[in-house]
Amino acid sequence: LLVLTAGSGNDASVLLIPTATQVEVPSLGVQALGDLPNQGDADLLEVTVENLLGVDVARTLVLDDAELAAALRPSSKIPISLHRAVTDATDTGPVLPAGDHAVDAATAAGLLTTPQPGSELDRLVTVQDVLEGWFKRLRSESIAAKTKAGQPELAVLVDAAKAGDRRIDSLPVES
Repeated sequence: LLVLTAGSGNDASVLLIPTATQVEVPSLGVQALGDLPNQGDADLLEVTVENLLGVDVARTLVLDDAELAAALRPSSKIPISLHRAVTDATDTGPVLPAGDHAVDAATAAGLLTTPQPGSELDRLVTVQDVLEGWFKRLRSESIAAKTKAGQPELAVLVDAAKAGDRRIDSLPVES
């Protein structure tokens, strides 16, 4: 789960929230954030994240695997510097050694969504590596324009990519 806030022109924040984070959901009790799209619509996810963070969420965009790959497609080949080797807990996604790679949209989407051995926090290291590479590509005007033309809702992501002062953090959680 990714939360973006665009600041005043040249700054942006990206908050990665582990999908396994247990939260109190209105009318449903304690649930994992990753299960919420199956429990209701994007509004339920939005209200729950607002309650968790204590902030007002202006808009929510939920992408399935195909929509995520489509959003990444204008940016292919995405330069990714993996801090650690990526293995796949399901044997269906990408497996890559640590180091520099240039990956297509489908591989990048797989790196963002495929469960990996270890904790969810370990997986967020890979997610951040992919996002950094995607943000590099989104700084190109032509790629930014194609991305926004394909999914106008991603304009805030494009703005975050272009911010000179951008910060990526993970929500502090306990295992």
